[in-house]
Amino acid sequence: MQSLTVIPETKKFELVDGPVPKITRPDQVLIKVAYAGFYESGLHLLEGNADSERLFHFRHELSGTIMDIGNEVKHFKKGDRVTVGPNAGCGSCLFCRSGRPYSCLLGSDSTIGTWASFVVVPVTRIYKVPDNVTLQQVLLTKPLSQLINALQIAGPITVGMKILITGAGILGSLWAQVLYHQGHRQVTVIDNHNKLDSLKRNNTGFTLTTRDELKKREKTSSSYYFDLVVETSGDPSVMEQVMSHLQKGGKLCCCQMASPNAEFSVYPFEVFMRELKIFSVNENCFSFQAGIRLIEAMGNRYLDYESLGIKIFPLEGYREAVEAIKSGSVEKVVFSME
Repeated sequence: MQSLTVIPETKKFELVDGPVPKITRPDQVLIKVAYAGFYESGLHLLEGNADSERLFHFRHELSGTIMDIGNEVKHFKKGDRVTVGPNAGCGSCLFCRSGRPYSCLLGSDSTIGTWASFVVVPVTRIYKVPDNVTLQQVLLTKPLSQLINALQIAGPITVGMKILITGAGILGSLWAQVLYHQGHRQVTVIDNHNKLDSLKRNNTGFTLTTRDELKKREKTSSSYYFDLVVETSGDPSVMEQVMSHLQKGGKLCCCQMASPNAEFSVYPFEVFMRELKIFSVNENCFSFQAGIRLIEAMGNRYLDYESLGIKIFPLEGYREAVEAIKSGSVEKVVFSME
């Protein structure tokens, strides 16, 4: 089979051939991968800004069909269409036993690689794909489950609240689509003009503007203060700026991974006096199933690949795919194994 890996010494991708992996435990399944996802954040691997122990296989999303199962797998069968969720935890640490397996420090099966024709995965990580959801659409479950987690932490987010999305990449676009689907209309999105032009394809009618323009409008209008800021750029200078755009009692939700060395300044006095809240969200296995249901509800009307800036490449076209991410011509890459 073919697989795409990262060589730690050179920090370059390499396409290699190898044997199809075998089931070694009774609770595992063998999946023939149809699609696997790759984000701009994956470039942190090549730039040396990620944990070097994870360089061998960058785990993200995958969808495919079960080809074989272990003898203790009861709720799945050969031929089932499935996707793979986030870390299920070790099951025995303090976080796992407190109902927070997504915070597990030990993790489970951290060596699973998704950029391969076949993968072996523990059944605890497997989710069935509904008949009315495609294997392409279900790749959006991971960011949507993160979004659902954010809404639960930040909630209640009622219709009519003023919301600012910073960044019009794939995460920002998904936030815009979900908020529109839920009935929100008081939404502003900031980014550069090229990114905003892409977002216009979604036809939400939201206010689209740049950081500089937002700062100018802040001085002349009280309408540019927000109840919730959804930060999807990972840019610390953006995070620092939007603190001044929060209403009293406002919330800053950080949804994107920044560089490990990035910093931004916060004035504790302002946080206290204005009762501001700053929090971050990551993947959560408990919201993954809800992410799949959200895809069912939204469908192709809101989750069209072209409108979201997603492009499909064959696995052997990985060089072109990486360059497309680096150049910003696409927001997300999906590798096709079919």
